[in-house]
Amino acid sequence: MYWYDVFHDFAVPIATVLAAGAAVLVTHRLGSRQVEIARQQTVTAQQQAATAKQQADTALDRLRYDLFDKRYKIYEAVKELIVDVVRNHPGGGLRPFDMRPKLLIIDEARFFFPKETCELLERIVDDCWKVMAIHGERNITDSDSPQWLILSEQAVAGVKKLDKIRLDMPELFEGALSFSQLTRPS
Repeated sequence: MYWYDVFHDFAVPIATVLAAGAAVLVTHRLGSRQVEIARQQTVTAQQQAATAKQQADTALDRLRYDLFDKRYKIYEAVKELIVDVVRNHPGGGLRPFDMRPKLLIIDEARFFFPKETCELLERIVDDCWKVMAIHGERNITDSDSPQWLILSEQAVAGVKKLDKIRLDMPELFEGALSFSQLTRPS
């Protein structure tokens, strides 16, 4: 009976200790699993952040490429306009209407270039119009008139100016069209 009394007296505390131990074991295992899940979620979040950054970088690169493409099309339109005007001798057949497609492309510059570049483009287009106007006026002026000679000299000067601008265009547009990360001096 002695063992029965001892066991009976300590049964409740032993059961409590065993239950507490089981609870600690279960809690530890659940906690460990939750910590592991939290670690996995952290790794997943880091991977998602890295993927999001790569996607953002790709989108930014695409935006840069698209901007460059738009800018280069405008640059080409300006060069072609100058070439058309320079090659157009008085009565050569270039009409203002023929210039319209290039002028429409150049007009979009305000969306893609800084203000200074847009002002440069406006001056170039103005110079083209001036040469076209001189050619037009020269065409209706009598070739024996002193005015015809003055108009011819003005036309030649305008054409020379436009041709110099065309030759200087790579330098004039270098800042807007170059990829600074590729063209930095080493």
